[in-house]
Amino acid sequence: MYETQPGEPIECGPFEVEMVKMAHSIPDSFRCGPHLALGTTLITGDYKFDQTPVDGVPADVSRLAEFGREGLLLLCGDSTNVTRPGIADSESSVGPHLEQALSRCDGRVIVTCFASNITACSRWWTPPPRSGGKVALVGRSMRKNVNIGRTLGHIHIPEGSSCRCAR
Repeated sequence: MYETQPGEPIECGPFEVEMVKMAHSIPDSFRCGPHLALGTTLITGDYKFDQTPVDGVPADVSRLAEFGREGLLLLCGDSTNVTRPGIADSESSVGPHLEQALSRCDGRVIVTCFASNITACSRWWTPPPRSGGKVALVGRSMRKNVNIGRTLGHIHIPEGSSCRCAR
């Protein structure tokens, strides 16, 4: 395991890897920029150019542009809905819409999301569930990722909130 800062190279066998900050639904997202003998590659994984991400730290677009100016041997990029025209709304715009929708609901509300989407998972407690409301996590990945999010400080469950884990 390596602990590093963005732009700080990591020696990995015969090559060097640079981590570049990217915005995503997973907080603290970084992408690998291995510098190989033949040239530099950039492996992005899934990303989104969100100018106002929930964690407040947008992608390092200037470093990505430097990679382009320096010349890339290979770019492996993955971005959902990349073929759709226009600009997607920021993840931070989801929260207010969700709060508004939930304020109009009576009774049980069931919401789903990808377990890896830590920012979405954190929204179930911000604001706290309505009086007497409970948040139930279903699935091993959901429970595991919410616990990781709590440990890293990305998910805050307010005192007195109920969080149950269903099996």
